[in-house]
Amino acid sequence: MIFLFYAEMNQLPTPRTQAAWRTVEKWTDYLHSGDIDSILLLFCEKDNAFWGTFASHMRHTRAELRTYYDQFLDCEEITCRISEYSAREITTDIVSFTGIYEFDITKKKGDPMITTLARFTFTIRHDNIDNRWMFVEHHSSLMPEEGF
Repeated sequence: MIFLFYAEMNQLPTPRTQAAWRTVEKWTDYLHSGDIDSILLLFCEKDNAFWGTFASHMRHTRAELRTYYDQFLDCEEITCRISEYSAREITTDIVSFTGIYEFDITKKKGDPMITTLARFTFTIRHDNIDNRWMFVEHHSSLMPEEGF
């Protein structure tokens, strides 16, 4: 079953899905503050697949993710707004989210802000050892300018 939501956690259907969504909210918060160390701790250390919005190749380790975020967050300001998404509980400890978000990016002080529309699929898994929800897959890509 697929549920369509807008970015309001209180509409998520189950406590598990809400808990998994909090991981996505933390990611956006850390992205806004440029806190790469905290971003990396949201990703599983093993079994991770990461396609960043502006990446030319997949990354698997936190060290590889750091190289992406070092480049991605090398800007004056960045914001991320999730405009819509759907959630699916795959198992009791895996939730998948897919949707659309916008990045507002100002590269250097005085530069114009650029807005980029992208789509994403995030798979969040509950880590029973650490008792927290973590990204196991993060796939994002720019939206095509024209679709059908």
